[in-house]
Amino acid sequence: MAVREVFTSVLVVLTVFLASRDGAWGRPSGAPTAACTTLTPGHLNNGQPISAQAFASPYVIKVQPTKYTPGQPVTVTIESSFSFRGILLQARSGDTPVGTWQAPIGYQLLQCTNPGDSLTHTSMDLKAGGAQFTWTPPNSATGIIKIMGTIALQKEIFWTGHVAAISPASGVPTADCASEPCVNGLCFQGSPGVHFCSCDSGFEGPTCSSQIYSPYCMDGRVCGMGGTCYQSSTTPGTYFCVCDTMHTGADCMTEITACNPNPCQNSGTCALNGSGFSCTCPTGYTGTMCETVPPPNACDSNPCMNGGVCMASGNTHTCDCPDGFTGANCETQVDCSPSYPCENQGTCNANGQCMCPTGYTGNRCQTTVTTLPPLLTTAQLTTQIPSLACESDPCQNGGTCRDGTGNSYNCECAGGYQGLNCETAADTCVVGMTCMNGGSCSASSGQICVCAAGFTGTNCDTTETNYCTSNPCKNGGTCISINDRFTCACKNGYVGQTCTTLTTNGNGTNSQTGLPLEIWWIALIALIGLLLIIIAIAVCVTVIRSGDSDQAHIIGNRNAKGYP
Repeated sequence: MAVREVFTSVLVVLTVFLASRDGAWGRPSGAPTAACTTLTPGHLNNGQPISAQAFASPYVIKVQPTKYTPGQPVTVTIESSFSFRGILLQARSGDTPVGTWQAPIGYQLLQCTNPGDSLTHTSMDLKAGGAQFTWTPPNSATGIIKIMGTIALQKEIFWTGHVAAISPASGVPTADCASEPCVNGLCFQGSPGVHFCSCDSGFEGPTCSSQIYSPYCMDGRVCGMGGTCYQSSTTPGTYFCVCDTMHTGADCMTEITACNPNPCQNSGTCALNGSGFSCTCPTGYTGTMCETVPPPNACDSNPCMNGGVCMASGNTHTCDCPDGFTGANCETQVDCSPSYPCENQGTCNANGQCMCPTGYTGNRCQTTVTTLPPLLTTAQLTTQIPSLACESDPCQNGGTCRDGTGNSYNCECAGGYQGLNCETAADTCVVGMTCMNGGSCSASSGQICVCAAGFTGTNCDTTETNYCTSNPCKNGGTCISINDRFTCACKNGYVGQTCTTLTTNGNGTNSQTGLPLEIWWIALIALIGLLLIIIAIAVCVTVIRSGDSDQAHIIGNRNAKGYP
Protein backbone atom coordinates (compact mmCIF):
# COMPACT_ATOMS: atom_id res chain seq x y z
CA MET A 1 0.00 0.00 0.00
CA ALA A 2 2.18 2.79 -1.37
CA VAL A 3 0.32 5.73 0.10
CA ARG A 4 0.43 4.28 3.60
CA GLU A 5 4.17 3.74 3.23
CA VAL A 6 4.57 7.40 2.26
CA PHE A 7 2.69 8.43 5.37
CA THR A 8 4.77 6.03 7.45
CA SER A 9 7.97 7.75 6.26
CA VAL A 10 6.87 11.11 7.67
CA LEU A 11 5.19 9.83 10.79
CA VAL A 12 5.99 11.00 14.24
CA VAL A 13 7.34 14.51 13.89
CA LEU A 14 4.52 15.81 11.74
CA THR A 15 3.22 17.29 14.93
CA VAL A 16 6.56 18.99 15.74
CA PHE A 17 5.94 21.30 12.81
CA LEU A 18 2.33 21.72 13.72
CA ALA A 19 3.18 22.52 17.34
CA SER A 20 4.79 25.78 16.25
CA ARG A 21 1.54 27.06 14.74
CA ASP A 22 -0.17 28.99 17.55
CA GLY A 23 -3.94 28.91 17.68
CA ALA A 24 -4.12 26.15 15.08
CA TRP A 25 -5.69 23.35 17.05
CA GLY A 26 -9.34 24.15 16.49
CA ARG A 27 -11.67 22.90 19.24
CA PRO A 28 -9.56 22.53 22.43
CA SER A 29 -12.46 21.10 24.48
CA GLY A 30 -13.93 18.68 21.97
CA ALA A 31 -16.41 18.67 19.11
CA PRO A 32 -19.66 20.61 19.55
CA THR A 33 -23.06 18.90 19.47
CA ALA A 34 -23.62 20.61 16.11
CA ALA A 35 -21.18 18.06 14.67
CA CYS A 36 -23.43 15.11 15.58
CA THR A 37 -24.95 14.90 12.10
CA THR A 38 -22.16 16.02 9.74
CA LEU A 39 -19.27 14.81 11.90
CA THR A 40 -17.51 18.03 10.86
CA PRO A 41 -15.77 20.05 13.62
CA GLY A 42 -16.86 23.43 12.25
CA HIS A 43 -13.41 25.02 12.27
CA LEU A 44 -13.37 28.61 10.94
CA ASN A 45 -10.75 30.70 9.21
CA ASN A 46 -11.55 34.43 9.13
CA GLY A 47 -15.19 33.56 9.69
CA GLN A 48 -15.33 31.01 6.86
CA PRO A 49 -15.70 27.24 7.49
CA ILE A 50 -12.65 25.08 6.81
CA SER A 51 -13.23 22.04 4.61
CA ALA A 52 -11.93 18.57 5.34
CA GLN A 53 -8.84 17.40 3.48
CA ALA A 54 -9.61 15.99 0.04
CA PHE A 55 -6.69 13.57 -0.06
CA ALA A 56 -6.27 10.25 1.68
CA SER A 57 -6.12 10.21 5.45
CA PRO A 58 -3.11 8.73 7.27
CA TYR A 59 -5.49 7.22 9.83
CA VAL A 60 -7.43 3.92 9.60
CA ILE A 61 -10.21 2.75 11.93
CA LYS A 62 -9.99 -0.96 12.84
CA VAL A 63 -12.50 -2.98 14.88
CA GLN A 64 -11.99 -6.18 16.85
CA PRO A 65 -13.83 -8.46 16.63
CA THR A 66 -15.00 -7.84 13.09
CA LYS A 67 -18.52 -9.01 14.02
CA TYR A 68 -20.44 -7.81 17.01
CA THR A 69 -22.58 -9.55 19.58
CA PRO A 70 -25.33 -7.42 21.16
CA GLY A 71 -24.19 -6.01 24.50
CA GLN A 72 -20.58 -7.27 24.11
CA PRO A 73 -17.73 -4.69 23.96
CA VAL A 74 -15.90 -4.01 20.70
CA THR A 75 -12.39 -2.51 20.59
CA VAL A 76 -11.99 0.36 18.14
CA THR A 77 -8.38 1.27 17.21
CA ILE A 78 -7.07 4.38 15.40
CA GLU A 79 -4.21 2.88 13.43
CA SER A 80 -1.56 5.40 12.34
CA SER A 81 2.01 6.42 12.98
CA PHE A 82 0.77 10.00 13.17
CA SER A 83 -0.39 11.59 16.39
CA PHE A 84 -3.60 13.59 16.41
CA ARG A 85 -5.19 16.31 18.52
CA GLY A 86 -8.92 16.00 17.92
CA ILE A 87 -11.37 13.18 17.28
CA LEU A 88 -15.11 12.50 16.99
CA LEU A 89 -16.27 8.84 16.96
CA GLN A 90 -19.79 7.57 16.43
CA ALA A 91 -21.39 4.18 15.62
CA ARG A 92 -24.36 4.43 13.27
CA SER A 93 -27.10 2.16 12.16
CA GLY A 94 -28.20 3.94 9.05
CA ASP A 95 -28.07 7.60 10.13
CA THR A 96 -28.88 6.98 13.80
CA PRO A 97 -26.15 6.82 16.48
CA VAL A 98 -26.34 3.52 18.38
CA GLY A 99 -24.55 1.84 21.28
CA THR A 100 -22.47 3.52 23.98
CA TRP A 101 -18.82 4.49 24.30
CA GLN A 102 -16.48 4.42 27.26
CA ALA A 103 -14.34 7.54 27.67
CA PRO A 104 -10.72 6.98 28.74
CA ILE A 105 -8.66 9.75 30.36
CA GLY A 106 -8.39 12.73 28.00
CA TYR A 107 -11.70 12.03 26.30
CA GLN A 108 -15.36 12.66 27.02
CA LEU A 109 -18.78 11.39 26.00
CA LEU A 110 -20.99 13.45 23.73
CA GLN A 111 -24.75 12.95 23.64
CA CYS A 112 -26.15 13.27 20.15
CA THR A 113 -29.30 11.11 20.38
CA ASN A 114 -28.78 9.04 23.52
CA PRO A 115 -26.31 9.43 26.40
CA GLY A 116 -22.82 8.24 25.49
CA ASP A 117 -23.56 7.56 21.83
CA SER A 118 -20.57 9.64 20.66
CA LEU A 119 -16.98 10.26 21.85
CA THR A 120 -14.68 13.30 21.53
CA HIS A 121 -11.52 14.76 23.09
CA THR A 122 -11.22 17.07 26.12
CA SER A 123 -8.04 18.98 25.24
CA MET A 124 -5.80 19.82 22.32
CA ASP A 125 -2.91 17.73 23.67
CA LEU A 126 -1.27 15.33 21.24
CA LYS A 127 -2.74 11.82 21.22
CA ALA A 128 -0.55 9.02 19.95
CA GLY A 129 -1.55 6.92 16.97
CA GLY A 130 -2.78 3.48 17.97
CA ALA A 131 -5.23 4.86 20.52
CA GLN A 132 -7.95 2.37 21.47
CA PHE A 133 -11.54 2.91 22.54
CA THR A 134 -14.33 0.64 23.73
CA TRP A 135 -17.78 0.66 22.14
CA THR A 136 -20.66 -1.50 23.33
CA PRO A 137 -23.35 -2.33 20.73
CA PRO A 138 -27.04 -2.16 21.60
CA ASN A 139 -28.71 -5.12 23.29
CA SER A 140 -30.37 -6.23 20.08
CA ALA A 141 -28.78 -6.62 16.66
CA THR A 142 -29.54 -3.81 14.24
CA GLY A 143 -27.80 -5.09 11.15
CA ILE A 144 -24.56 -3.65 9.79
CA ILE A 145 -23.17 -0.86 11.95
CA LYS A 146 -20.58 1.64 10.70
CA ILE A 147 -17.96 2.97 13.10
CA MET A 148 -17.44 6.48 11.72
CA GLY A 149 -14.82 9.01 12.71
CA THR A 150 -13.39 12.47 12.10
CA ILE A 151 -9.73 12.96 13.05
CA ALA A 152 -7.86 16.30 13.19
CA LEU A 153 -4.14 16.98 13.05
CA GLN A 154 -4.76 20.65 13.63
CA LYS A 155 -7.25 23.38 12.79
CA GLU A 156 -6.90 23.30 9.01
CA ILE A 157 -5.91 19.65 8.61
CA PHE A 158 -8.62 17.14 9.41
CA TRP A 159 -10.25 14.20 7.70
CA THR A 160 -13.84 12.95 7.74
CA GLY A 161 -15.27 9.74 6.30
CA HIS A 162 -13.24 7.23 8.30
CA VAL A 163 -15.44 4.12 8.32
CA ALA A 164 -15.11 0.60 9.68
CA ALA A 165 -18.22 -1.57 9.15
CA ILE A 166 -19.15 -4.35 11.52
CA SER A 167 -21.94 -6.86 11.10
CA PRO A 168 -23.76 -8.91 13.74
CA ALA A 169 -22.20 -12.26 14.59
CA SER A 170 -25.62 -13.91 14.30
CA GLY A 171 -25.97 -13.05 10.58
CA VAL A 172 -26.28 -15.77 7.93
CA PRO A 173 -22.75 -16.37 6.58
CA THR A 174 -22.16 -16.17 2.87
CA ALA A 175 -19.19 -16.87 0.70
CA ASP A 176 -19.09 -13.38 -0.81
CA CYS A 177 -15.97 -12.38 1.15
CA ALA A 178 -14.26 -15.75 0.87
CA SER A 179 -12.63 -14.74 -2.39
CA GLU A 180 -11.15 -11.64 -0.74
CA PRO A 181 -12.51 -9.21 -3.32
CA CYS A 182 -11.22 -6.12 -1.45
CA VAL A 183 -7.68 -5.60 -2.80
CA ASN A 184 -6.67 -2.80 -0.44
CA GLY A 185 -9.25 -3.03 2.32
CA LEU A 186 -11.54 -5.21 4.38
CA CYS A 187 -14.56 -7.14 3.13
CA PHE A 188 -17.77 -6.93 5.11
CA GLN A 189 -20.73 -9.21 4.58
CA GLY A 190 -24.09 -7.53 4.42
CA SER A 191 -27.39 -9.16 3.66
CA PRO A 192 -27.16 -12.48 1.83
CA GLY A 193 -25.50 -11.99 -1.50
CA VAL A 194 -24.32 -8.46 -0.62
CA HIS A 195 -20.88 -7.36 0.57
CA PHE A 196 -18.89 -4.13 0.60
CA CYS A 197 -15.26 -3.14 0.98
CA SER A 198 -13.87 -0.82 3.58
CA CYS A 199 -10.83 0.58 1.79
CA ASP A 200 -7.55 1.48 3.34
CA SER A 201 -6.61 5.14 3.30
CA GLY A 202 -5.48 6.21 -0.17
CA PHE A 203 -7.65 3.74 -2.09
CA GLU A 204 -11.19 3.73 -3.36
CA GLY A 205 -13.57 1.82 -5.62
CA PRO A 206 -15.82 -1.23 -5.12
CA THR A 207 -12.78 -3.45 -4.57
CA CYS A 208 -10.44 -0.75 -3.17
CA SER A 209 -8.24 -1.10 -6.23
CA SER A 210 -8.14 2.54 -7.37
CA GLN A 211 -5.41 4.62 -5.79
CA ILE A 212 -6.41 8.16 -4.84
CA TYR A 213 -4.12 10.77 -6.34
CA SER A 214 -4.54 13.94 -4.34
CA PRO A 215 -4.30 17.20 -6.26
CA TYR A 216 -1.85 18.64 -3.75
CA CYS A 217 1.59 19.86 -4.81
CA MET A 218 0.88 19.50 -8.52
CA ASP A 219 2.90 22.71 -9.07
CA GLY A 220 6.13 20.86 -8.43
CA ARG A 221 6.74 22.28 -4.99
CA VAL A 222 9.45 20.32 -3.21
CA CYS A 223 9.54 19.77 0.53
CA GLY A 224 13.21 19.16 1.25
CA MET A 225 14.78 16.56 3.49
CA GLY A 226 12.00 13.97 3.15
CA GLY A 227 9.07 16.30 3.74
CA THR A 228 5.63 15.62 2.31
CA CYS A 229 3.66 18.31 0.52
CA TYR A 230 -0.01 18.98 1.33
CA GLN A 231 -2.61 21.21 -0.20
CA SER A 232 -4.03 23.88 2.10
CA SER A 233 -7.72 23.52 2.90
CA THR A 234 -8.05 27.15 3.87
CA THR A 235 -6.31 28.84 0.95
CA PRO A 236 -6.88 27.08 -2.38
CA GLY A 237 -3.80 26.88 -4.55
CA THR A 238 -1.36 27.05 -1.66
CA TYR A 239 0.55 24.22 -0.05
CA PHE A 240 2.53 23.34 3.05
CA CYS A 241 5.05 20.70 4.04
CA VAL A 242 4.86 18.02 6.70
CA CYS A 243 8.44 17.17 7.64
CA ASP A 244 10.12 13.95 8.66
CA THR A 245 11.38 13.27 12.16
CA MET A 246 14.64 15.18 11.80
CA HIS A 247 13.57 18.37 10.05
CA THR A 248 11.23 21.30 10.43
CA GLY A 249 10.46 24.65 8.85
CA ALA A 250 8.23 25.77 6.00
CA ASP A 251 10.25 23.66 3.51
CA CYS A 252 11.58 21.05 5.97
CA MET A 253 15.07 22.49 5.48
CA THR A 254 15.80 23.15 9.16
CA GLU A 255 17.40 20.28 10.99
CA ILE A 256 15.79 19.42 14.29
CA THR A 257 18.16 19.40 17.25
CA ALA A 258 17.63 19.34 20.96
CA CYS A 259 17.46 23.14 20.79
CA ASN A 260 15.52 23.52 17.55
CA PRO A 261 12.72 24.12 18.12
CA ASN A 262 13.65 25.78 21.38
CA PRO A 263 12.28 23.71 24.29
CA CYS A 264 13.06 26.40 26.86
CA GLN A 265 9.99 28.27 28.00
CA ASN A 266 9.52 31.88 29.10
CA SER A 267 12.27 33.21 26.77
CA GLY A 268 14.87 30.82 28.16
CA THR A 269 18.07 30.29 26.15
CA CYS A 270 18.82 26.75 24.95
CA ALA A 271 22.35 25.32 24.74
CA LEU A 272 23.24 21.92 23.26
CA ASN A 273 24.80 19.53 25.74
CA GLY A 274 25.92 16.41 23.92
CA SER A 275 22.74 14.79 22.70
CA GLY A 276 20.71 16.79 25.20
CA PHE A 277 20.27 20.43 26.08
CA SER A 278 20.26 22.84 28.99
CA CYS A 279 18.22 26.00 29.51
CA THR A 280 19.46 29.31 30.86
CA CYS A 281 16.41 30.91 32.41
CA PRO A 282 15.51 34.61 32.73
CA THR A 283 15.76 36.10 36.19
CA GLY A 284 13.21 34.56 38.53
CA TYR A 285 12.31 31.55 36.36
CA THR A 286 13.42 28.04 37.27
CA GLY A 287 12.96 24.45 36.13
CA THR A 288 14.60 22.24 33.51
CA MET A 289 12.86 24.20 30.77
CA CYS A 290 12.29 27.45 32.72
CA GLU A 291 8.70 26.38 33.19
CA THR A 292 8.41 27.52 36.80
CA VAL A 293 7.14 31.09 37.01
CA PRO A 294 8.57 33.14 39.92
CA PRO A 295 6.12 34.02 42.67
CA PRO A 296 4.81 37.56 42.55
CA ASN A 297 6.84 40.17 44.39
CA ALA A 298 4.94 41.56 47.36
CA CYS A 299 6.12 45.05 46.40
CA ASP A 300 4.94 44.89 42.76
CA SER A 301 1.66 46.58 43.66
CA ASN A 302 3.48 49.51 45.35
CA PRO A 303 1.60 49.13 48.65
CA CYS A 304 3.59 51.74 50.58
CA MET A 305 1.92 55.15 50.59
CA ASN A 306 3.17 58.70 51.18
CA GLY A 307 6.69 58.01 49.93
CA GLY A 308 7.24 54.85 51.99
CA VAL A 309 9.93 52.42 50.76
CA CYS A 310 8.72 48.83 50.22
CA MET A 311 10.86 45.83 51.22
CA ALA A 312 9.66 42.37 50.13
CA SER A 313 10.21 39.22 52.19
CA GLY A 314 8.67 36.17 50.55
CA ASN A 315 4.97 36.83 50.09
CA THR A 316 4.91 39.69 52.59
CA HIS A 317 6.25 43.21 52.68
CA THR A 318 7.20 45.92 55.13
CA CYS A 319 7.17 49.68 54.59
CA ASP A 320 9.89 52.06 55.75
CA CYS A 321 7.80 55.18 56.36
CA PRO A 322 9.05 58.78 56.05
CA ASP A 323 8.89 61.19 58.97
CA GLY A 324 5.35 62.03 59.94
CA PHE A 325 3.73 58.78 58.74
CA THR A 326 3.14 55.37 60.26
CA GLY A 327 1.05 52.23 59.72
CA ALA A 328 1.60 48.99 57.81
CA ASN A 329 1.53 50.93 54.53
CA CYS A 330 2.47 54.41 55.87
CA GLU A 331 -1.17 55.38 55.54
CA THR A 332 -1.52 57.26 58.85
CA GLN A 333 -0.14 60.76 59.33
CA VAL A 334 1.24 61.42 62.84
CA ASP A 335 2.94 64.29 64.64
CA CYS A 336 5.68 62.07 66.02
CA SER A 337 7.07 58.54 66.06
CA PRO A 338 10.11 56.78 67.57
CA SER A 339 12.12 57.83 64.52
CA TYR A 340 10.49 61.26 64.38
CA PRO A 341 10.61 62.60 67.97
CA CYS A 342 8.96 65.72 69.33
CA GLU A 343 10.97 68.92 69.60
CA ASN A 344 12.07 70.64 72.82
CA GLN A 345 11.99 67.36 74.81
CA GLY A 346 8.32 66.71 74.13
CA THR A 347 7.01 63.16 74.69
CA CYS A 348 5.37 61.12 71.89
CA ASN A 349 2.33 59.15 73.10
CA ALA A 350 0.89 55.95 71.65
CA ASN A 351 -1.38 57.90 69.29
CA GLY A 352 1.53 59.72 67.66
CA GLN A 353 0.80 63.01 69.46
CA CYS A 354 3.36 65.22 71.19
CA MET A 355 2.93 65.96 74.90
CA CYS A 356 4.76 69.25 75.32
CA PRO A 357 6.69 70.41 78.43
CA THR A 358 5.83 73.69 80.15
CA GLY A 359 6.69 76.65 77.99
CA TYR A 360 6.13 74.96 74.61
CA THR A 361 3.16 74.21 72.39
CA GLY A 362 2.35 73.17 68.80
CA ASN A 363 1.78 69.75 67.23
CA ARG A 364 5.51 69.03 67.63
CA CYS A 365 6.21 71.34 70.63
CA GLN A 366 8.00 73.69 68.28
CA THR A 367 6.44 76.94 69.54
CA THR A 368 7.59 78.82 72.67
CA VAL A 369 4.73 79.98 74.87
CA THR A 370 4.79 83.75 75.60
CA THR A 371 3.77 84.54 79.21
CA LEU A 372 1.31 87.43 79.36
CA PRO A 373 1.43 89.92 82.24
CA PRO A 374 -1.31 89.64 84.86
CA LEU A 375 -4.53 91.51 84.21
CA LEU A 376 -4.77 94.95 85.82
CA THR A 377 -7.31 95.65 88.50
CA THR A 378 -9.97 98.33 88.11
CA ALA A 379 -7.95 100.65 90.34
CA GLN A 380 -4.83 100.06 88.25
CA LEU A 381 -6.74 100.68 85.06
CA THR A 382 -8.01 103.96 86.54
CA THR A 383 -4.61 105.23 87.69
CA GLN A 384 -2.49 103.88 84.82
CA ILE A 385 -4.23 105.24 81.78
CA PRO A 386 -1.48 105.28 79.15
CA SER A 387 -0.39 108.50 77.45
CA LEU A 388 -0.96 108.97 73.73
CA ALA A 389 2.01 111.32 73.32
CA CYS A 390 4.13 108.71 71.45
CA GLU A 391 1.64 108.42 68.60
CA SER A 392 3.29 111.43 66.94
CA ASP A 393 6.65 109.57 66.97
CA PRO A 394 8.65 112.48 68.44
CA CYS A 395 11.93 110.61 69.04
CA GLN A 396 14.52 111.17 66.31
CA ASN A 397 17.64 109.30 65.13
CA GLY A 398 16.28 105.88 66.04
CA GLY A 399 15.18 106.81 69.53
CA THR A 400 12.42 104.79 71.25
CA CYS A 401 9.42 106.61 72.65
CA ARG A 402 7.99 105.63 76.06
CA ASP A 403 4.61 106.98 77.13
CA GLY A 404 4.59 108.73 80.47
CA THR A 405 1.62 109.84 82.48
CA GLY A 406 -0.88 112.20 81.00
CA ASN A 407 0.51 113.59 77.75
CA SER A 408 4.18 113.17 78.67
CA TYR A 409 6.73 110.86 77.05
CA ASN A 410 10.38 109.92 77.33
CA CYS A 411 12.80 109.19 74.51
CA GLU A 412 15.35 106.42 74.90
CA CYS A 413 18.06 107.60 72.49
CA ALA A 414 20.14 105.35 70.29
CA GLY A 415 23.87 105.35 70.87
CA GLY A 416 25.57 108.63 69.99
CA TYR A 417 22.52 110.87 70.39
CA GLN A 418 21.00 112.85 73.21
CA GLY A 419 18.42 115.53 73.87
CA LEU A 420 14.69 115.53 74.62
CA ASN A 421 13.95 114.02 71.22
CA CYS A 422 17.45 112.52 70.61
CA GLU A 423 18.10 115.35 68.19
CA THR A 424 21.69 116.11 69.29
CA ALA A 425 24.75 114.05 68.52
CA ALA A 426 26.62 113.14 71.69
CA ASP A 427 30.18 114.30 72.24
CA THR A 428 31.26 110.98 73.61
CA CYS A 429 31.23 107.59 72.08
CA VAL A 430 28.59 105.03 72.83
CA VAL A 431 29.27 102.89 75.82
CA GLY A 432 30.37 99.48 74.59
CA MET A 433 31.64 100.68 71.22
CA THR A 434 35.11 99.19 70.88
CA CYS A 435 37.82 100.44 68.56
CA MET A 436 40.43 97.71 68.23
CA ASN A 437 44.17 97.71 67.45
CA GLY A 438 44.78 101.14 68.95
CA GLY A 439 41.87 102.85 67.21
CA SER A 440 40.02 105.69 68.94
CA CYS A 441 36.33 106.61 68.86
CA SER A 442 35.36 109.97 67.41
CA ALA A 443 31.90 111.20 68.40
CA SER A 444 32.19 114.36 66.36
CA SER A 445 32.35 112.34 63.15
CA GLY A 446 29.20 110.39 63.83
CA GLN A 447 30.79 107.98 66.28
CA ILE A 448 33.30 106.13 64.14
CA CYS A 449 36.63 104.55 64.91
CA VAL A 450 39.72 106.41 63.81
CA CYS A 451 42.12 103.53 63.14
CA ALA A 452 45.84 103.40 63.78
CA ALA A 453 48.16 103.04 60.84
CA GLY A 454 47.92 99.62 59.25
CA PHE A 455 44.33 98.88 60.31
CA THR A 456 40.90 99.54 58.87
CA GLY A 457 37.26 98.46 59.32
CA THR A 458 34.32 99.72 61.39
CA ASN A 459 36.07 98.66 64.59
CA CYS A 460 39.64 98.77 63.22
CA ASP A 461 39.57 94.97 63.28
CA THR A 462 40.99 94.44 59.79
CA THR A 463 44.70 94.56 59.05
CA GLU A 464 45.31 96.99 56.21
CA THR A 465 47.44 95.65 53.43
CA ASN A 466 50.24 98.04 52.47
CA TYR A 467 50.37 97.92 48.72
CA CYS A 468 53.30 100.36 48.73
CA THR A 469 55.81 97.91 50.19
CA SER A 470 57.08 96.99 46.73
CA ASN A 471 57.63 100.71 45.84
CA PRO A 472 55.49 100.54 42.71
CA CYS A 473 55.69 104.30 41.96
CA LYS A 474 58.56 105.23 39.60
CA ASN A 475 60.40 108.42 38.77
CA GLY A 476 60.14 109.77 42.29
CA GLY A 477 56.40 109.23 42.60
CA THR A 478 54.91 108.90 46.09
CA CYS A 479 52.90 105.71 46.86
CA ILE A 480 49.66 105.99 48.85
CA SER A 481 47.99 102.72 50.04
CA ILE A 482 44.17 102.96 50.09
CA ASN A 483 42.16 99.98 51.37
CA ASP A 484 42.66 97.25 48.76
CA ARG A 485 44.74 99.26 46.28
CA PHE A 486 47.40 101.99 45.93
CA THR A 487 47.77 105.23 44.00
CA CYS A 488 50.84 107.17 42.97
CA ALA A 489 51.33 110.94 43.39
CA CYS A 490 53.68 111.57 40.44
CA LYS A 491 56.25 114.32 40.18
CA ASN A 492 55.79 117.00 37.54
CA GLY A 493 56.29 115.61 34.07
CA TYR A 494 55.10 112.07 34.82
CA VAL A 495 51.72 110.44 34.79
CA GLY A 496 50.27 106.94 34.76
CA GLN A 497 49.39 104.37 37.41
CA THR A 498 53.06 104.01 38.41
CA CYS A 499 54.39 107.41 37.05
CA THR A 500 56.13 105.83 34.08
CA THR A 501 54.70 108.02 31.33
CA LEU A 502 56.57 111.24 30.42
CA THR A 503 54.05 113.89 29.44
CA THR A 504 52.88 117.51 29.75
CA ASN A 505 50.75 117.97 32.76
CA GLY A 506 47.52 119.88 32.85
CA ASN A 507 49.19 123.07 34.20
CA GLY A 508 51.44 123.52 31.12
CA THR A 509 54.71 122.67 32.88
CA ASN A 510 57.65 121.31 30.98
CA SER A 511 58.09 117.59 31.61
CA GLN A 512 61.89 118.09 32.17
CA THR A 513 62.02 121.18 34.40
CA GLY A 514 58.55 121.55 35.76
CA LEU A 515 58.48 125.30 34.83
CA PRO A 516 55.37 126.80 33.21
CA LEU A 517 55.57 127.03 29.43
CA GLU A 518 54.69 130.73 29.52
CA ILE A 519 57.96 131.44 31.37
CA TRP A 520 59.90 129.58 28.74
CA TRP A 521 58.33 131.61 25.97
CA ILE A 522 59.02 134.91 27.80
CA ALA A 523 62.59 133.87 28.43
CA LEU A 524 63.05 132.94 24.80
CA ILE A 525 61.63 136.26 23.57
CA ALA A 526 63.76 138.18 26.07
CA LEU A 527 66.84 136.30 24.93
CA ILE A 528 66.10 137.09 21.31
CA GLY A 529 65.49 140.75 22.20
CA LEU A 530 68.77 140.87 24.13
CA LEU A 531 70.62 139.39 21.18
CA LEU A 532 69.05 141.99 18.89
CA ILE A 533 70.13 144.82 21.26
CA ILE A 534 73.66 143.45 21.43
CA ILE A 535 73.78 143.26 17.65
CA ALA A 536 72.46 146.83 17.36
CA ILE A 537 75.05 148.12 19.82
CA ALA A 538 77.77 146.26 17.98
CA VAL A 539 76.66 147.83 14.72
CA CYS A 540 76.57 151.31 16.25
CA VAL A 541 80.03 150.93 17.74
CA THR A 542 81.33 149.76 14.42
CA VAL A 543 79.75 152.68 12.61
CA ILE A 544 81.09 155.20 15.14
CA ARG A 545 84.57 153.77 14.97
CA SER A 546 84.40 153.84 11.22
CA GLY A 547 83.40 157.55 11.25
CA ASP A 548 86.26 158.52 13.58
CA SER A 549 88.74 156.79 11.35
CA ASP A 550 87.55 158.65 8.27
CA GLN A 551 87.74 162.02 10.07
CA ALA A 552 91.29 161.40 11.19
CA HIS A 553 92.25 160.51 7.69
CA ILE A 554 90.82 163.81 6.34
CA ILE A 555 92.64 165.84 8.98
CA GLY A 556 95.82 164.10 8.14
CA ASN A 557 95.46 164.89 4.53
CA ARG A 558 94.84 168.57 5.30
CA ASN A 559 97.96 168.75 7.39
CA ALA A 560 99.88 167.20 4.63
CA LYS A 561 98.72 169.84 2.23
CA GLY A 562 99.45 172.70 4.55
CA TYR A 563 95.97 173.57 5.49
CA PRO A 564 95.59 175.32 8.74
